[in-house]
Amino acid sequence: DNPSLIDKTGDIHLLKNTKGFDMIIGGHSQIALEEPVYVEDIPITQAKEYGEYIGRIDFEYFGGKVQNYKYELIPVKDIEEDQEVKSLLKPYLEQAKGLGERVIAKSSEFFIGKDREVVRRKEAALGNLIGAAYRDKTKADISIIGGGAIRNDLDEGDITFKEVREILPFGNTLTTATLSAEQLKQYLTPIVKLANGEKNGAFPQMSGVQVFVN
Repeated sequence: DNPSLIDKTGDIHLLKNTKGFDMIIGGHSQIALEEPVYVEDIPITQAKEYGEYIGRIDFEYFGGKVQNYKYELIPVKDIEEDQEVKSLLKPYLEQAKGLGERVIAKSSEFFIGKDREVVRRKEAALGNLIGAAYRDKTKADISIIGGGAIRNDLDEGDITFKEVREILPFGNTLTTATLSAEQLKQYLTPIVKLANGEKNGAFPQMSGVQVFVN
């Protein structure tokens, strides 16, 4: 367990600079913590990603303090299926499968989206495509999307609703704003520098604007 990896999510920084926490249940660094990481006697826990684990933490509260922590990381694959719940969910899963297989468009090309070295470090064709769709929807002059929001490739051929959801799986809200040229420059200046550093989900994929860095 590497605290430096956890600190990339800001959990440790948050504890050191904010008062009032008894524990932090994190998750964005996708680490399977077998044991909590303690910072100033406060535990940080997280249970990796994609529902692979359930994290359980039991504690006691007395004397105005949370104490006697007991933490367990439980692999979901080791939990026996509840057949009653599975039966209850079956019709909804079948309905979702039908919606997911619906063809909504076609593509004549393959677009990279899963490779983070592409979508989080440089201009990507899939980012341009998504940005163009956003511009068409909002009638905006330009569009910007964080590269970290793009999570899968777009294959050549039929495009299904499921594929679109796999590419853009988050419930983000499409919003518009009116900016002056100077305000746009102030916004873009720090984030375009991310191209020269390590891959970052904040790296902007854009449509309708060109950026030249010197």
